[in-house]
Amino acid sequence: RFHLERNRFTAKKNKKWLHDYPDNKLGFHKWCKSIDDSQKLAQNRLIDRDLAQAFLGVPCHAEFYRYVQWHNLADGVKMDLGIPTMVFYYEDYSTRFDDVTEELLNFLELEHQESSAPTFIVNKKYDDYYSE
Repeated sequence: RFHLERNRFTAKKNKKWLHDYPDNKLGFHKWCKSIDDSQKLAQNRLIDRDLAQAFLGVPCHAEFYRYVQWHNLADGVKMDLGIPTMVFYYEDYSTRFDDVTEELLNFLELEHQESSAPTFIVNKKYDDYYSE
């Protein structure tokens, strides 16, 4: 979501936000801290006190919670409604881009179209953004 926020503020030409949160490890950490400091997640009535306490000191805990919660809820909807799904991983684009693209088009029952889609940049790594 950090990159999505940067894209949103770039489109708005918000130079202050872009300066405050540069597109690097430091900017990502500052962005996470600003979200964590807002305490919105800890004040959410759906989060119990034990979970809120467990979050203390965990960098970017609000984003990790949102990520896990989104996937849990999406999986629940898929199971409840019996919706067919296809799972593939980001890494698959690096190792089997053409195959994954073809599998996805087949799953969606779409024809392959020649297009000027942006080139997928492989091997983007953000390991140094996180600690162990």
